[in-house]
Amino acid sequence: METFTYIINKLPYDIKFYIYKNFIEPNLFYDKYKKLIAEKESSQLNISKIRPELPLLLKNELIINNLRKKCKIFDVVYSKHKITNEKNFILLNQGNSFCLALLYYFYH
Repeated sequence: METFTYIINKLPYDIKFYIYKNFIEPNLFYDKYKKLIAEKESSQLNISKIRPELPLLLKNELIINNLRKKCKIFDVVYSKHKITNEKNFILLNQGNSFCLALLYYFYH
């Protein structure tokens, strides 16, 4: 009987790439997102850890949809900041307001 790894390795490159981009990568970014939220700085509403990663988290629709599906808080903040173009923190730019709103909802 062939192992799962052997079967995957036999697949053509384009199929492996499709599986990675559509299933594995979004879950890797979800795990990264959870780790960033759990950082000590994040629990103190300090956006220094999560802010540099925001462009990577928002780089494609599959990652965004996965985060929105798995995390209600992310969905709420994303909808407000990216769909309706509102900000929770008026004096901050859009990206900083997005990050701070995420942390605020999580920790307060």
